Amino acid sequence: MIFLDLARILSGVVVLLVSVSYARTGSLTWGCESRWLYPGYVMFRLFSGPRVFTDDELAFYDGRNGSRIFLALNGTVYDVSARPEMYGPGSTYSMLAARDATRAFVNGCMRDDAQLTYDLRGLDQTKAEEAIRKWKEFFDSKPRYWVVGRVEHDPAKLDSDIPPFCDQPTYF
Repeated sequence: MIFLDLARILSGVVVLLVSVSYARTGSLTWGCESRWLYPGYVMFRLFSGPRVFTDDELAFYDGRNGSRIFLALNGTVYDVSARPEMYGPGSTYSMLAARDATRAFVNGCMRDDAQLTYDLRGLDQTKAEEAIRKWKEFFDSKPRYWVVGRVEHDPAKLDSDIPPFCDQPTYF
């Protein structure tokens, strides 16, 4: 009986705190943003953890058929499922999902299929490193995005021609 009373009191305190938080800040969590507030992150941390993907495995995670949405930046795979309106099928940046499109992140040419690759050959390495660092900071700083692993690329794909130079960035 005492357990039931304690549960009721605790539930009442939680409801009160959440109500006051929403009334004062417009947020149920006093404005706190944390990855732990996203069920997908909690499930990832509790039941799976980081993994290594091949390019073919990564291609599955495009948001179609109920799949999560992953994108890779310089080999690091991020879960961006919290923003399907941004990265999901038919959205503005859907071309970046389910692949490592580091070159497009670096040069901004996102509408050119030849630029949607991890191949950075032919680009200024200093500028590429700086752009990658900034994009990595962007994804790492957003609680709604988290690292789910790495993608291992087929080295044979780098035996092909260098992607063409793109001098017309297509930011949206």
